[in-house]
Amino acid sequence: MKWTILGSGGCMVIPKPLCRCRVCREARERGVPYARAGPAAFLHDINLLIDTPAEIVSLLNRSSVDRVDYLTFTHLDPDHVEGLRVVEQIALDFRTWRAYPEKQVRLLLPQQLSKDIREIRSRYGSLIDFYRESGFIRLTLFQDDVQIGDVRITAIPVDRGSQPAFVYAFEKSGRRVVKDSLQHQALPGASR
Repeated sequence: MKWTILGSGGCMVIPKPLCRCRVCREARERGVPYARAGPAAFLHDINLLIDTPAEIVSLLNRSSVDRVDYLTFTHLDPDHVEGLRVVEQIALDFRTWRAYPEKQVRLLLPQQLSKDIREIRSRYGSLIDFYRESGFIRLTLFQDDVQIGDVRITAIPVDRGSQPAFVYAFEKSGRRVVKDSLQHQALPGASR
């Protein structure tokens, strides 16, 4: 499986806006990898984007990613979903104000997140419903796992109190990679 870690800075980007500490100054001077953005990863095998921090448009533009077919979320904290508008940026034809059907993104979502994701709202109501009606996304709910091509994705619930969160296991050809939603890195012992 081919992976790209797009962002690994957690809930705080580095450099922080207006911060003049030594770490932030160095990040401004040296750039990536010292400058880090919010959590996001990309699985090239199936063109799957995992999480959309506010900086996702810039992260995608500086990466080798050339197509996003699927999107999923580990959990719905703002640092993971604020950049959801990227689906509009990917799929909208600004000349006609309609979505390119071939650029529609399939949102793969564990059933447990379906109610909470509808609570993310804009002036148009539920953002997910607006994006579905506009043709930017197609929502695919699944219970425990889903098969996309030759990749099986298993959603493993993580206890975060009242908020659903998931660790994902990705399996292909006998290999497994685990994406940890809380630490933003592969778990020890997972094959890469």
